[in-house]
Amino acid sequence: MIIESLSPPQGPMSGGTWVTVKGKGFATGAKGLLGKSRAPTRVKDAQTLLVLTPVGLAGDVDLQVQQSSLVSIKGRAFPNHLAQARNWQTTAMLEDGALLVIGGNLSVAPNDCALPGWQPTSAVERIDPVAGTVVAFDSLPDNNFVMTAATMQDGSVVSAGGASCGGGNASPYFYFLQGEPPPQ
Repeated sequence: MIIESLSPPQGPMSGGTWVTVKGKGFATGAKGLLGKSRAPTRVKDAQTLLVLTPVGLAGDVDLQVQQSSLVSIKGRAFPNHLAQARNWQTTAMLEDGALLVIGGNLSVAPNDCALPGWQPTSAVERIDPVAGTVVAFDSLPDNNFVMTAATMQDGSVVSAGGASCGGGNASPYFYFLQGEPPPQ
């Protein structure tokens, strides 16, 4: 199995781009990863894969295709620009079209804090896909993941539910993007 090229060769930080991967030896059951994030993958034929880019890729990420016991990697295949690549994060769309990416896990380890390699994060970043900017926001007090978020009518974002490696469910947090989040 060989990866030869990707089209388009880059995509927005908001994800959602179907990338056509050309190569050889692709078969049903192939799985794609962009950076540390699993990406929905469809096999079109033995020379063509379609891979959907996830939200929140960081820097120039590798494309990895796994198929049975075979693995093919194309290094620095897809440029994106989130400061920390992650999965199990939550994302809220803001009124201006930007995204607030909250918490998550920095590794590809399964959703289990006790497993080696699990790296939950408290990072919060605001992505403006039109301007191509990423701004770090105030971090969560805890490393939270698999929560939900919603943008409220006043423009604030509430993040709630999910889990924390400190034990139990994560506390709800409010973000007022004009200033500091209020005390809990």
